[in-house]
Amino acid sequence: MKKDPRVYLVQILERAERILNFTQGGHAAFSRSTLIQDAVIRNLEIIGGGGEACAGRIPSGSPVDSVEGAGGSEGRAHTPI
Repeated sequence: MKKDPRVYLVQILERAERILNFTQGGHAAFSRSTLIQDAVIRNLEIIGGGGEACAGRIPSGSPVDSVEGAGGSEGRAHTPI
């Protein structure tokens, strides 16, 4: 039996918060520390896995289902860490 998609969404949010915490020192600190780089990369991998697990499982009409550009980067600005 597959997990409820909300479980994955909570995990995605938790991992995003971790990334924010890891990168509070800014670009210079991130660039100097392979430990921080590895932690951020691992959490991004987990976020990707959670997104894949949710794909096609979010009920139509839910707030998450209606997010513009879900599943792609169209229209989003990419800011370097």
